Amino acid sequence: MFPSEKLRRHGIFICREAEYLAKYGIECDFLVPRPWAPWPLYLFARWKAYSPANLLVGPNRFEARAVRYLRPPGLWFLKFAGRAVAMASKPAARRWHKENPFDLVLGISMFPDAEAAVAIGNELGLPVATLAVGSDAMLYPVWQPVLWCRLGSILEKVDLAIGVSESICKKIAETGKCKQKPLCVYLGRDNEKFSPPKDKSKVRQKLGLAEDD
Repeated sequence: MFPSEKLRRHGIFICREAEYLAKYGIECDFLVPRPWAPWPLYLFARWKAYSPANLLVGPNRFEARAVRYLRPPGLWFLKFAGRAVAMASKPAARRWHKENPFDLVLGISMFPDAEAAVAIGNELGLPVATLAVGSDAMLYPVWQPVLWCRLGSILEKVDLAIGVSESICKKIAETGKCKQKPLCVYLGRDNEKFSPPKDKSKVRQKLGLAEDD
């Protein structure tokens, strides 16, 4: 979940939140797991986004390093993806931590990132937080019941679980494995791009809505 040249809006929300945190002296950098797409696989439309030529393009103030991991197509691999990401990410995180020590590991999405975040936190002796963003908590465990058990085992090792809505927080709390009540942090918006119009009557006319509707 990080913007790239071909997917500039992918994961943009976490960059915006990191920019906000920077105002309070909290620095964020990103280790970005990306499926390994060898030639000629990335010639196919579905895999083009994972081509080495599709560079990460987050805000300039953050450093983002890509990590390649083995990811065959298909939802069946979800139950193994966390371990694959962890195996690829731990050596990179260890080297980065040695260069510039960091204080906290945050996994963005429960599958596969949270499982990798837990492995990195254990490796480096750091606290771990994880963010549930939607399908990772609400749909994947329904599609694959084994992931519900996996979610519980992950949350047992997480210091703070975070959800982007009250319903998501309620769902992950239902595992009974959270160390503390999940924290709800709503996704932010860009107030310069998204704000109420000064003249709402024009918008109502455009949408065919009456003034009292």
